[in-house]
Amino acid sequence: MRPLGISTLTGLWFVLSVGDFFVPHFPGTAVPTWIFVAIASFEVGLFWLLLWFFWRGHNWSRIVMLLVSPFSIVSLGAVSFPLISALMWNATVISAAALSLFQLYYLNKSMVRAWFKKGAEARKTSRMTIALVSILAVLVSIYGLEAMHVKYLRHKLGPEYQQLRAT
Repeated sequence: MRPLGISTLTGLWFVLSVGDFFVPHFPGTAVPTWIFVAIASFEVGLFWLLLWFFWRGHNWSRIVMLLVSPFSIVSLGAVSFPLISALMWNATVISAAALSLFQLYYLNKSMVRAWFKKGAEARKTSRMTIALVSILAVLVSIYGLEAMHVKYLRHKLGPEYQQLRAT
């Protein structure tokens, strides 16, 4: 039987990922809306694919979720102050970091590891699928860090950032 925490984590990550469509990745830049929607759709679709394998109990997806968790925690550096100025961005970043901290603890519990390993014996996923989803998940995490870096530069440098972009 699936541990309750797995269903809870999957549901919370799903809800949080839907918010990705409402959080501007590059606010104040000249990125066309259709590019933003395309990137967000790809990112969210890939994450939902990973969540599906995670919910089904594939051990490799547990490992990918553990590897991606530190990226969410590091993204706390992108929280804007005052907090109310970018409420949706801050809520998403803080929620993802809190969920990642819990996930790091929960997914390493012996009962949960045993459930995933038992499921791995019953379900075989092709190595190509595992490699593709794992690589794409890491690339999406790197993209998220880059978006955080752009937001940080824009916040700290202000008008100087626009001059740097122009050169």
